[in-house]
Amino acid sequence: MDNSSILYDVAKGFSAQLARQMIDDGAVEEVMPHQESYRKEYRKHLSQLLFNLTKAQSLSRMSGKRIKVAIPLTQIQNRKGRCGATHMSYSRIRKLLDAFKKENLIVEEKGKPFWECSAEWVFEHLDDQTGSPKGKVTRIYPVGKLEERINAYLDGNTAIGADVDILVEESAVVLEEDGDFIRTFDSPEASHFQRTVEEVNEAVGCRLSGRVSLSLPLYLLFPSSHSITDRTSPQQAHEVVTHEHCPTAWAWEHELDGDRITYTVPESALKYQRKFCRGSWDRGGRFYSDFLNVPSDWRKHVRIGGEPVTELDYDNLHFNMLYAEEGETLEGDAYRTDFDMLEGLQRPVNKIVANVLINAPTSQALYGCLKNSVDWQEEVGLDLPDEIFQPIVESLRKRHEPISDHFHSDAGIRLQRKDSDLAYKLMTETGAIGIHDGFVIEASREGELRDAMKRAFAEEYGSYDIGVSREFEPLTPDGDFAPDRPSPAESGADRRRRASPKPS
Repeated sequence: MDNSSILYDVAKGFSAQLARQMIDDGAVEEVMPHQESYRKEYRKHLSQLLFNLTKAQSLSRMSGKRIKVAIPLTQIQNRKGRCGATHMSYSRIRKLLDAFKKENLIVEEKGKPFWECSAEWVFEHLDDQTGSPKGKVTRIYPVGKLEERINAYLDGNTAIGADVDILVEESAVVLEEDGDFIRTFDSPEASHFQRTVEEVNEAVGCRLSGRVSLSLPLYLLFPSSHSITDRTSPQQAHEVVTHEHCPTAWAWEHELDGDRITYTVPESALKYQRKFCRGSWDRGGRFYSDFLNVPSDWRKHVRIGGEPVTELDYDNLHFNMLYAEEGETLEGDAYRTDFDMLEGLQRPVNKIVANVLINAPTSQALYGCLKNSVDWQEEVGLDLPDEIFQPIVESLRKRHEPISDHFHSDAGIRLQRKDSDLAYKLMTETGAIGIHDGFVIEASREGELRDAMKRAFAEEYGSYDIGVSREFEPLTPDGDFAPDRPSPAESGADRRRRASPKPS
């Protein structure tokens, strides 16, 4: 089996479940200290180790070759480079590795010299005698009961992407053997997608740098207050925004201007990452930035160069993609059916059910996802009885018979890859702010953006004519902020937040 490796990284959330299981089983008890504060640190490193082993195992399953975890222990011990900034402890990692080996849970391959691709790092770590890099990298991979447990975990969690997320915000690293050394390099895929991120950041961030502001009327934050201007300080309004609604705004420049608080959206908030899932460049791939954390019903208050904005979204994007793939055309609203028992809430309920219907991994998992994976009270404001789901599902099956083969096929993550390519094309072409399948641009350029969106989809899907809709009416150029109207983009949580009194 061909060998390659991934570079050891800090832990992500899903590995904590495996760490708890191993502690409960007593597999690493002999190295766990009794004092709780120290046990917490060991749990963190155990989670870190298991995250990397799970990530490597997932990539092994995906690629058909053994992917190992490369741990540059010398760098960790000396707290050099990236290892010095990520709170990795050599002694704790070393003790956990020894405990794993004693229980026959991993195979450890002793290190070979590690050739970091950064020339600066290499010159800092050359051996004075031999001229070779001083650092070595130790590689590990799971075996026995640990490999079985990780595989069982991956089998049971593929619907939530437990395998691995690949964030493309800086050069991705793959390690492979090159004679007597292990060298780093960017895979062709990683290099390509890194370029797409750079091009989007150039088109959006550089064009809009210093030109984007968010001017929020105070009644939006304090709807129950009177004489808001006299009673509200910039600090108070800012605290409501950052603590309750948009935490990423904590460092944004802001000022209280009459009856509104105005934020200058920094270039860093428009700097995108691209996130792929399941250890595959064909899954996920959407662009993410801090701007996406601005609540949907606040985006109408964005200004670009002082001009009001509009937001355009593709209509029923994933459903239209599936219809286009089948050579069919979606007629009307994908979320309207003959079944209506919920008095005005049928469409938002149908929308959630329809997306779960596509994204569920199997037919057996469908109803479990509907019952357990959605907080119906949070989404639509009421709890739904379990017996309501079957008639809704059947009405959607009848409505969308041409694409029924795609139901409970886990298609959503594949379709995200396609909609992210549309977003890449549109953001680089227009410089619009991308929010997955929606785009924010100056109101005066609405026609340009609409034409670009329809053209991009038609080019990808054989002249298919998809609908594009406004998410809100642009506000007036003179700054007359009329009372907010509910927009189609609002979630149930957005509507309740807007309607809920806030302390003054």
